[in-house]
Amino acid sequence: MRSRGKIQPRRGLRHGVRVFCRKLENSERRQLALLGLVAVLAAFVLGGAVRLFEPDDEGPPPVLEAPPVPTPAAPEPSPTVPPSPTPTDTPEASGTSRAPAPPPDPPRNVPAVTIARPGTDERLMDDRDFDVFGTVHALGDNDLRLFLFSARRQLFYLADYRAEDVPNDGRWHIESTGIGEHWGHTGDVYVLLAVLADGSCRRVLDGLELGHDRYPAFNRLPNGCRAAAQVRVIEDNVPT
Repeated sequence: MRSRGKIQPRRGLRHGVRVFCRKLENSERRQLALLGLVAVLAAFVLGGAVRLFEPDDEGPPPVLEAPPVPTPAAPEPSPTVPPSPTPTDTPEASGTSRAPAPPPDPPRNVPAVTIARPGTDERLMDDRDFDVFGTVHALGDNDLRLFLFSARRQLFYLADYRAEDVPNDGRWHIESTGIGEHWGHTGDVYVLLAVLADGSCRRVLDGLELGHDRYPAFNRLPNGCRAAAQVRVIEDNVPT
């Protein structure tokens, strides 16, 4: 009976040779497969390079046509600017100036009054009558009366004797009762007023006694009495 633990020398050698040959064959096959793969890759790369440098038999590449350029629209006409006036159109440029137009005449039905005398800042003797002159337009139903306003006392004094007969249009003259000697002092300032008196004003003034050192005084002009003209005068006690 043979022992199983021992290996026969000849069988072991043959077995080893067969194993070595198999490994060698496998190694050679792998190398051959690797070389074949490398050859295939090299042929592929070389073929692509040759094709890249070969001329194209199909002709030149197509030429791309540029899109048509749109025709610009015609510009709109600019607005017409009116010509500026020449310098000769104005009186300043021509060196001539027009004379100012005269003041318009007062409306026909509106009363208007002026005082021609006494003049502005004229000195008037106290306690002495003086004459007042002026013009009137469209007096109508009004009376024309005189007042003196004292700047120092802030009072209005009735300064005529009566409602005089004054024309509707034209020149008028009224005698004033003057400045009372007890009113103030030399150099005092007064304002002489020509007043239009309607019916309400007449009812207040007609019942007053005037003259002989009677000078009715008012804090303001009575109702219906409207100042139409005025001039500043100065009290004096030295005869001129």
